[in-house]
Amino acid sequence: MSDNERRDLILNVENFGPIASAKDVAIKPMTVFVGPSNTGKSYLAILLHAMLQAKSNHQLGIDYIPRIQRTRNAELSDIAIDTVLSEIGIQVDQLPPNYRDMKSPIPWDALPDTAKDFVRRYSAHQAKELSEYAKETIREFFELDELMDISTGAQSLKSPLSIRLRDSSGYWELNPSSDSSRFDTDNLEIRISDIRRLIYPDNEQRIIGDEEYRRFLLSQCFDLSLSTRIHSMVDSVYFPAARTGIITGWQTLTSNVIRNASRFAIDREHIVPYNKISTDFLDLLIRAPVYRRRYSRPQGINGGSLAQIADMLEKSLLDGSVEMSDSDIGPPEIIYSHRGLKVPMFRASSMVTELAPIVLFLRSHMKIGDLLIIEEPESHLHPAAQQKIAAALAFMVRSGLRVLITTHSHYMVEQISTLVNASYAGPEERAQKLRLLGPEIDADLHLDEDEVAVYGFALEDSEKGGTVVQEVLFDPDEWDYTPQDHSWAISDQFNRNSRMLSARFKK
Repeated sequence: MSDNERRDLILNVENFGPIASAKDVAIKPMTVFVGPSNTGKSYLAILLHAMLQAKSNHQLGIDYIPRIQRTRNAELSDIAIDTVLSEIGIQVDQLPPNYRDMKSPIPWDALPDTAKDFVRRYSAHQAKELSEYAKETIREFFELDELMDISTGAQSLKSPLSIRLRDSSGYWELNPSSDSSRFDTDNLEIRISDIRRLIYPDNEQRIIGDEEYRRFLLSQCFDLSLSTRIHSMVDSVYFPAARTGIITGWQTLTSNVIRNASRFAIDREHIVPYNKISTDFLDLLIRAPVYRRRYSRPQGINGGSLAQIADMLEKSLLDGSVEMSDSDIGPPEIIYSHRGLKVPMFRASSMVTELAPIVLFLRSHMKIGDLLIIEEPESHLHPAAQQKIAAALAFMVRSGLRVLITTHSHYMVEQISTLVNASYAGPEERAQKLRLLGPEIDADLHLDEDEVAVYGFALEDSEKGGTVVQEVLFDPDEWDYTPQDHSWAISDQFNRNSRMLSARFKK
């Protein structure tokens, strides 16, 4: 598979909280979870985030191979490269003449059978370790003693809890609900660029055939290759539904926590109870100024283009700027600057409080390719503003981010449908007809149909004891995504109004 080819995540869940079944949920550049409250949208979004967090925080390394500490050699000689390859068991004389300069990987078949067996055992060990770490992370996010505590209450069917996240390329599968997590070892690669990172001053002093050292080198080589597999999973940032309350009252909250920290063991009533999703969000918010200072150069964490997204949001939607004060004493303050007037967040409009953390995180914590998960981006917004928010999310997708939203809003889904239809128009026509974020941005504002996945959470199966998540396909007759619960609600309202009009005219 080409490094530039898009790799989606595929999530399969059974009997998890309110969700009885969610099969082959593809996490695409724009993913929408839509449906009524209490159907499991946030459960599924948090579960995905927890598994991605486990990937981000897990460090490769196995217990039964000792780590040999050395200082790397600045001289990367051909002899040293050959020494490492020989230690691994690769017969250098059977490789192509230009193997040291090849950008392509060394073939898997070049490894001796003993090395292949070791790598298979090693990758299985790593998969199990990552699976256990994912299980612990899910328990932490959902505040569980045991993972099975969140299993759907369909006890009569005795259906087991099942959670599987896999890469669409088939390179790996993570399954924290069992021991079947795996990496595809046949697709692991050794690259000369990685080998160069393993060259140490005393390579030539090691005894050829030293089994401990050989295992060390193999584990190091495939740590790098496994890391590539694991990090083909995206990193995620989660914006909880409670973000507006957090961002408007976070100074009071953090001050309260600091003031009463010494009383935690004595009187826990002074500690504000927040779940992990909210505390993680608050933690990122507090650290945003530090990250912005550290990565302020164009070559920093966000590479420049994410800052352009933040600029667009401020110009097209906020008509002002979001700033974070620097404070040596106490938490910094988030300020909205509008035409010379500086307004604290607790006095800013709902549009500002919804977008302010996105602007801040784009300039600090996020990078191209990350997954931005937002609960109910339409919260507290006028229908016209909801449509613009949907357009802004599509602009983020066009800029290289991935976006997943949970929503109840028909306006959000309708706007996403419009942007899919916009992919069939040219830039000039979009600039003239969309009229959303300004002609310059609208010219490129679209979503390709294969970039979008919409999943409905409206169907509850009484036999299975929970929600059955189903994909909402693009309707070729209506030219839009039409979640069934939205159709029902619109039809019910139309019929209800017709009945009342009939009663009115009779009088």
